[in-house]
Amino acid sequence: MLIGLSDGQDVIYGLIDQPYVGERFEGGLGHARLTSAAGERALRVRGGTPLERATLLTTFPKSARRPRPRPFAAWPTGRG
Repeated sequence: MLIGLSDGQDVIYGLIDQPYVGERFEGGLGHARLTSAAGERALRVRGGTPLERATLLTTFPKSARRPRPRPFAAWPTGRG
């Protein structure tokens, strides 16, 4: 579940809840944290890395800049 709270101009708080793995990520209003079966821990950004060297993790495949090979593209089409 993804939830974002807006003040009408900007998103000021966000929550990602993943009950199937027992994780909740939330951030905004001056804090960010991960809550899981292992407990709760504060999240923060890594300093000292220029934006062009940053790492982006996503589950949205269309955000990739280069084309990805189609899954099973080399799979034989005939059965005979």
